[in-house]
Amino acid sequence: MKSHHADIIIIMNSRWSLSQ
Repeated sequence: MKSHHADIIIIMNSRWSLSQ
C-alpha cells in the first residue's frame, strides 16, 4: 500500500500536467 499511492499520484500529476 505504498507504491499504489505513489502510482496514483504520479498518474494524476502527469494527467494534470498534460491537461494544462
